Order: sequence, then C-alpha cells, then structure tokens
Amino acid sequence: MDNAGDILKALLIRNELIEKGSNYSSLFKGWAGIVGPPLMDHSRIIDITNGNLLVEVDHPGWLQILHFKKRLFLKKLKGRYPELDIKDLHIKVNLNFSVLQPDRKTPEKRKIENPEIDSIVSQVKEDELKGLLKNLFVTALKRQSKEEDS
Repeated sequence: MDNAGDILKALLIRNELIEKGSNYSSLFKGWAGIVGPPLMDHSRIIDITNGNLLVEVDHPGWLQILHFKKRLFLKKLKGRYPELDIKDLHIKVNLNFSVLQPDRKTPEKRKIENPEIDSIVSQVKEDELKGLLKNLFVTALKRQSKEEDS
C-alpha cells in the first residue's frame, strides 16, 4: 500500500501533466492561427524542448518563409503561450511530410508506455495531436528520470 506522501506526489504529478498537456494541446491547435495561410498547410510543430520549438515544413521554400517571419511568429507564440517559455524556433525540411496525411503512427498502434499518460491524452480528439502529446509526455518523463538518477 502506498503511503500518503506517495499518493499525494502522484496526484500532483498528474495535475502537472494535465496542465502541461492542456498548454501543449493549445499550442498544437493554435499553430495555424500563429502562421496563417498558406504556411499552416505546409508546416507543423514536431516538438518543444527547453524552450525550443521544432517545426517541420514540406519544402525548402516554406523553410525560408518561416525563417524570414521567425521574429514575428516568436512574438506571437510568447504572447499567446507565455507559460511554455518559448525562446527559439527551429525549422527543418521533411519532403515526405503531409499535413493532410500524417506519416506518424496513431496512438492505437503504439506500445502503451504509461497508462496515466494514455488516460490524459485520450481526452484529445485528434489522433495526430494525441500521438504528438504522448511523445512529449514520454520524452519529458524519460528526461526527468535521467535527471533524478544523476
């Protein structure tokens, strides 16, 4: 049986994950509103790590446009999502990516790594967003475990 401290810690971690998930979900859903058309059809957020937002585009031309407007987009991101503390935007080209036909596996095809994370992301309706959020949470937990072990 868990002691009260363990139960309380688990609840606090769960609440923190839910809050972070909500922030990330809002960011992923809001990307189109940040960049607008036509960039929204040719770019997507891949990850956010240490204040660095990684974005993928489907052609080098879109990379140039996104890079040209980087300061404007960073200003919008910082204004709309201050809690995420986004400091920089990194862009990469993936010629095989399609916004309409994502090349990622849906959460149903992934090995369940943490039932608590699955419970949180199951509240998200979009399959691609579920997968991205799950990846973010799993990555964050792995990093936290490595830091605690150090």
